[in-house]
Amino acid sequence: MTTAELKVWLHKAPTLNGAGRHTRALVGMSPNELPASARRSLQFVLSVLHDMYADDFEVWLWFVRPRNTLKGIRPIELLVSGRVAELERFVVRQWNQQATRHESGLAELEEAVVSQWEAR
Repeated sequence: MTTAELKVWLHKAPTLNGAGRHTRALVGMSPNELPASARRSLQFVLSVLHDMYADDFEVWLWFVRPRNTLKGIRPIELLVSGRVAELERFVVRQWNQQATRHESGLAELEEAVVSQWEAR
């Protein structure tokens, strides 16, 4: 799925209005401290991450862990430095990888169930 497709799919994403404390806890700063482009990107990225992860701790870890695929940079650094297009591409790529793993896992499970059923 592309960034544009994912934005449409997540069209009911929560806004950052009134979420200052929550955002500060996740990324270490208030949304008002970010440039406008970073705030828009953060809203999208948080929506994607909340679709991927079960809790805010996992979302926070996603932001603060250095990533080999980003040459050791942490995603939060991309956000703060205004490299929002790169951040969005990265989160979409990870969302797609997770979706692919989930689909292949379901296919393997289905295959195992069919095999067991046929063995009866």
